[in-house]
Amino acid sequence: MGKNALLRIYCEARENKVEQSRSGALPLRRKEPAPPKGRLRCGLVTVKKLVTEQLRYFVYYLSEVRSMVLYAHAKINLGLDVVDKREDGYHNIRTIMQTIGICDCIRIERYPEGEGKIHIISNSEEIPEGPSNLIWKAARVLMDDLPQIEGLKITLEKNIPVAAGLAGSSTDAAATLRGLNEMFSLGLDDAALCACAARVGADVPFLIRGGTALAEGIGEVLTPLPSPPQAVLLLAKPAVSISTKEAYESLSLDAGIRHPDMDGCVKNLKDGNMKGFARKLENIFEPGIIADHPVILQLKRIMEEKGALAACMSGSGPTVYGMFSKLQDAVQARKQICEMYPDAYTCITDFHPQTPEIFWPAGRYTRGCPA
Repeated sequence: MGKNALLRIYCEARENKVEQSRSGALPLRRKEPAPPKGRLRCGLVTVKKLVTEQLRYFVYYLSEVRSMVLYAHAKINLGLDVVDKREDGYHNIRTIMQTIGICDCIRIERYPEGEGKIHIISNSEEIPEGPSNLIWKAARVLMDDLPQIEGLKITLEKNIPVAAGLAGSSTDAAATLRGLNEMFSLGLDDAALCACAARVGADVPFLIRGGTALAEGIGEVLTPLPSPPQAVLLLAKPAVSISTKEAYESLSLDAGIRHPDMDGCVKNLKDGNMKGFARKLENIFEPGIIADHPVILQLKRIMEEKGALAACMSGSGPTVYGMFSKLQDAVQARKQICEMYPDAYTCITDFHPQTPEIFWPAGRYTRGCPA
């Protein structure tokens, strides 16, 4: 998505807004109207004038969104296969991506005095605040192409564990793109947002929409799928660090390697066969990763012994998820994991149909987001 295309989409959206203004549906005012003053007196003219001033003041704050809050949901890989290595050094994959309930909270605010800069504040010391942050990259993609976006102040409450194979940074970037599109009335549809997202990271386009999708290529070719039947999810991230580079180095794509049956996963998902779907879930990275980090196999065994329909590593790890039909089974598995691995991160959640969720104006729906 080039600069001219983005500007054209924005101008079309702006023209629609101007037409609405001319028809009286939406006043385009750059100067903030004064709050209504005076007491309500008898007389139809006075009442009409006061109501008009109140409506103008109210519509201004709806048309000029100055801040908003978004919930950016994590994702897991419901099965993962690496097909082959491409000439450009990347790998072709096949995986079912699924957004889940755990989420980060992002607050975006206009910051005109920032003079085009992006200020990022986070409750986590592990989150960079500069150009290496995917939130910064996502905002810069739009700010470089659309100069009407002023400076920004973005506050991140981090709930998704970092470097866990849950796409925490990618979903924050996707939420930033969608939030800026709404805040500045850019008029970009999902296809245009996905094109921008592809410039930020491979997982970001999927997280623009979220839900359930088969991802192919390097993750950018998406085919929507029906949502799986609801289940209880237990996440467990051991206190180990696994880079994507390490995961691919542990993988040997020789002729004898056993590839997960992703076609079978897709078929069972479409048929609504949850047990058959769960039996097919495999991650091609697991054998190599488990050889170096046996704790992942231990986490899987605990979940399976407690009644999980399936237990599988997400992405390149190290997070393991278990799918349970009963909440009590998940609670018992979590209790045992916490006793055996007290430094592990654990969380009970569920599938989530879409991401990100937008609530604006900010301040009305914060659910713990930093003020």
